[in-house]
Amino acid sequence: SGSFTFFNSDFSNYIERRAVILAPSAVGQLIGGQTITRQDSTGAVFTALSNSPVFVRANAGRLRLRGAEMQARFKITKELAINANGFLIRGTDLERNVAPSLENGIPPATGFAGIRWEPFGKRFWVEAYSNFADAQRRFSDNDFQQAR
Repeated sequence: SGSFTFFNSDFSNYIERRAVILAPSAVGQLIGGQTITRQDSTGAVFTALSNSPVFVRANAGRLRLRGAEMQARFKITKELAINANGFLIRGTDLERNVAPSLENGIPPATGFAGIRWEPFGKRFWVEAYSNFADAQRRFSDNDFQQAR
């Protein structure tokens, strides 16, 4: 048995994480109770607490998520079964036509596959499985700014 689902979802006013950009000469001012210690050429500001710029969460424009999910389980014999699931999501900021700046990004194609042996009439089973993920190839500006 199994299932396969496609989806297409549009969102507006989603919350994104972005660097605080201020006018030049912000060094020395306070932000969130901390003194701005430096400012780069883009206007992003920094405090002594981190080497990363100061970030805020703000409502953004429009976002589209498209993807697919699948799940399957097949009995090969009475005692042996295989199962798998997986998903693929692609997100687009509809105003800039780039990957959206969601807080933790959009994961790459990811899934699970396994095989399970359940001897008939016994109180145990043996299962081997693996989780897998494709390489992450599509990043937002926010993904590059995060420390992970």
